Parts: sequence; C-alpha cells; structure tokens
Amino acid sequence: MNRGILGVSHGVIVMILTVALVAVSSILLHVMFSRSPTDLAIELMAAALAVVLVVASVGVTIHFQSKAETERQYRVCLFENKMKVYTQFLEVTAKSDDDDKIENHEIDEIRNQARVAAMLAERQLVVCLADFVDNLERTKNLYMEDPERKGAFQQVIISMREDLGVVDETTVEAMWAIRRLVRTSQTAHSSGVETTA
Repeated sequence: MNRGILGVSHGVIVMILTVALVAVSSILLHVMFSRSPTDLAIELMAAALAVVLVVASVGVTIHFQSKAETERQYRVCLFENKMKVYTQFLEVTAKSDDDDKIENHEIDEIRNQARVAAMLAERQLVVCLADFVDNLERTKNLYMEDPERKGAFQQVIISMREDLGVVDETTVEAMWAIRRLVRTSQTAHSSGVETTA
C-alpha cells in the first residue's frame, strides 16, 4: 500500500511539473511573437523556462531513482526470503530421511514446506517441487537411481540454485558435484544403518 501511495504522489508531481513547463513555454512563445518584446522580458522568460526545465528534470530523475530503489529493495527482500524458505525446505527434507524411512507425516511436512517455497519460486522450481513431492509419496524414498529423472532430489537442488540466480548456468561439473553430495549422504546414511544393525 505504501509503495502505491509513493507511486501516485510521484506521478502527480511529474504531472504538475509538466503542466508548469507547458504553461511557461506557451507564455514565453506568446510574449515573443505577439509584440516587440524587450530584452528584459526575454531574459526573464528564458530564466523562468530554465528554472522550470531544471525542476522538471530533477523531479523526473528523483521519480525514476525512487522507483529503481523500491524495485531493488523488493528484489533483495525476495532473495532473502527465498534463501530462508529454501534452507528450511532442505533442512526438513534432510531430517525426514534420518532413519532411512520416510513416513507419511514427514511427507506431509515436506509437502507443506514445498508449498511455502512455491509461493516464492519461479515456474520451473514449482514444477520440480511438485514432481519431487509426487515421487516421494509414490516411492517413500528420497533418493532415486537416476538423478536426471523427473522428481529427483538432485533436480530440486539444481532448480533452487537456478531460481536464486546466484550462480551461472548449472554446468555439468556442478550437476555431478550435487549428485556426489546427495549420493554421499545416501551412502553414508546406508552404511550407518548397516553398522548399527
């Protein structure tokens, strides 16, 4: 609401400055062409026109700077919220696999976190999260044999990286590193279960 009020007030200011510029310009043209103007009248009108032009240009500059600053603050806030929500999603997902079984209440918790993440995410990540949750409900397994398959946990991580836009395009090397990280977690978890059994 505050952003809307600022936008309207800046628009009104720009409109008033534009009207003032047109009025002064028309008066100047009228004085110059209606009768023989004196040098003082021309100088006064030129000075008034210069003042109006400077004020108008400053007003327009302030308007666009304010708009750019508002958009920058929005992007920073969105990025920070995405980081927070995506981190929570990854933490909940990792905790759900602590006993090598994903139970229904854990799937519900992951689904709820995915819904929150979907509120901030771009379309590609939303689709990836939906596929991941569907796959989780079907298989009750966090890890898939084929990490390229639709709904794989690795694909969620890669989509989150792309959505945040803090990295260049996901390279093959980065994709393999993510696979190794996820596979390492799976292997370590499986060996830990075997040793305790």
